[in-house]
Amino acid sequence: MNMCNYAKVILARSTKDPDNLKWWNNKQVENSKENSIYTTVPNHSQNINVFQRYNNYHVIMNKYPKMYIPLAEFKSRVPRVQIYLTKTKYWKNCNKSGEKTLFIEKYNLKNWCKLSEIERKGHQQNDCNICKSDAFHTSLHAASAPQTTNDIDQLCTQLTTTVCNTSKTNNDGKMIKVVKTIVPYIEKKTGSNFTDKKFINEIKSLPAKSNINWTELSRKYQVKNSYHKFPLNGGQVLYQFAKSEGVEVNKFNETKRISGRDYFRRVRRAKHILCKRLSTPTPRPAKQLKKEVRELLQTGDLDIGVAVAPKVFKSNNITTTGELVEKIVTVYGRKFPLHQLCQKLTNEQSEMGFFRASANTIHRHLKLWHDHSGILSRPYFLIMVSCLFDENIYLTNEEYTEKYPDQKAIDVQSIVEKPKLYIFGQSKSSDSDQMSYSTTRVEDLKDLSTPSIAPDGLKVYDIVRIFTGDNPARQFECGQQRGGNYRCICGLAAVNHSNFEAAFIQKTQSLQQRLDLFKAGTLWKTFNMQNNINPFVNLTKETLTDELDYRNLDIYNLKKPELKTLLTETLHGIQRPPALFCPNFDNTCTTENLEQYEISNCEPLHDIVNVVQNLITELPYHLDDNIQKEYLRFFEVTVGDKNELKASNARLYAIKLAHFTNMNYENGLVNADILTICNSLVEIITICYSRSNERTQKQVLRLYNQCFLLPF
Repeated sequence: MNMCNYAKVILARSTKDPDNLKWWNNKQVENSKENSIYTTVPNHSQNINVFQRYNNYHVIMNKYPKMYIPLAEFKSRVPRVQIYLTKTKYWKNCNKSGEKTLFIEKYNLKNWCKLSEIERKGHQQNDCNICKSDAFHTSLHAASAPQTTNDIDQLCTQLTTTVCNTSKTNNDGKMIKVVKTIVPYIEKKTGSNFTDKKFINEIKSLPAKSNINWTELSRKYQVKNSYHKFPLNGGQVLYQFAKSEGVEVNKFNETKRISGRDYFRRVRRAKHILCKRLSTPTPRPAKQLKKEVRELLQTGDLDIGVAVAPKVFKSNNITTTGELVEKIVTVYGRKFPLHQLCQKLTNEQSEMGFFRASANTIHRHLKLWHDHSGILSRPYFLIMVSCLFDENIYLTNEEYTEKYPDQKAIDVQSIVEKPKLYIFGQSKSSDSDQMSYSTTRVEDLKDLSTPSIAPDGLKVYDIVRIFTGDNPARQFECGQQRGGNYRCICGLAAVNHSNFEAAFIQKTQSLQQRLDLFKAGTLWKTFNMQNNINPFVNLTKETLTDELDYRNLDIYNLKKPELKTLLTETLHGIQRPPALFCPNFDNTCTTENLEQYEISNCEPLHDIVNVVQNLITELPYHLDDNIQKEYLRFFEVTVGDKNELKASNARLYAIKLAHFTNMNYENGLVNADILTICNSLVEIITICYSRSNERTQKQVLRLYNQCFLLPF
């Protein structure tokens, strides 16, 4: 493109770049001049249209008529020049060595202003002789060079050929001596000199602990390889050169070093190239993300709850001097107060119009869900809270659609029962560590006596109705032992799990009954949340005798193993009080608003997964040889060697197993008992996951009967 290099960069970049425009305006103010560009500089360059950029260009070039461009020509040239400067195909080596950046930095607006008045007047917009004779930009562009530049290149080639022909030997040492002989004459004639001494002087003048970008310095001092290209490791080359010249390079960039010597290893993010002209967003840096989070916390736009249950953790770090220092960190859990969550739920449900307008006061039931899991090698404690859908309180889907015909049809139950985060924090899996959150939970329960008020004045009293979770979570909540002969919170011994009569007779105890049974003896007085979480272990014979005697049990002529067995059968696996009673034994279900609180004996999410997995695994070995291979193949396709099975996949596999078994039953390959087991499991899943409008009293009885058919 036969155009002045300064005109290219100023036209394509400086006329729309906010930094250049601000710099120009500040420069005009300092010189008390009035030819400013744009009184108000926009925040983004895209806000400047072509006509405004045309005016900006002529404000800069108003003293130089040779640089004038008509408006029509300006409009046609802007896209071409921008493509010429942007596309990598127009640069040598596809811009892998930073040719575009070097070109723009050399011919930008600031360097144009640094030229003398005579030099600026010597440039012209078209067919610029000064730019033609400048071989710098030719070495960067992949396009053909002007004739003047080609003449210079041809002259250099002739000079090299003459030197090679006149030299007796063509070894590298002879050529280097010839070059060293010619370079001083050129430097003296042009007034230029190699800047290695200038670089050394600059690097030695920098104070210690300065942050240096060696790559930028390599470009500044034109470090090139034997192919006259900027090497990708130019910074390392310059670093080693400074080190060889006696510069103490280890005194720089101390913040990027370990023990003052080794650099932190920087892992570059891989570029994901999907297809041509398709870009993916770049993730925000961690520092920027932390800064934004702090600002949101200060303004109150981000709520992370209140700090609860502080825990002290110890770690060690290696300082920049190489010392190993122990660090103590206090980490807090986070809690959204239960009353605030209830008020938030009330406001959301009232704004969406879910409540029935039949009364001024309603009683809403809450469900708590607890889980404990590891995230990034650290254990965490989590409790979620959600509302239980009740047609006496909320509108059904049909009623909502009829009441709000202009609104999009929604599933009211799924929105009402959407869980909210209640408590989240670090905690080990032990009961003593998880118990640190019980005190703050009890405080929230006492606040539930105050109703939450909707915007229309409706008073909502919340009742904690049910607790659910996996088996360890339910054992923790009710104080049941983990594992052993009494691992089920129903209190039935493991040896009687298959005994229907024993299971039918066994009655599930309430929290108050479990607390009373725990306090029926004397050992409960030794309970301590920190030191003695389970007072019924490691007991002597005398202690066992006193405890059982206080409970009015017959212990005559019993030995220690028999006494221990008797105490275990009496407690039915209870090893401590329920979690919500541990902070204070004087509390009761009434004082803590837990009159209707119930801990579920089972949970479909986890329990059904285990049943499905066991059935698919064991069923092939109870079938005849002619069909066993088919069920083994079904096992390999579904369960196989998976470490964990998702609950949704397990329910799907149960349906597939029932369908597969039904086909084999019709072909006479399996008996009716196998089909009954598979169909009963599918029906149990259907009942457990049925929606509110499908639940009836008949389903409760149906579920009861299917549970007897499943282990048939």
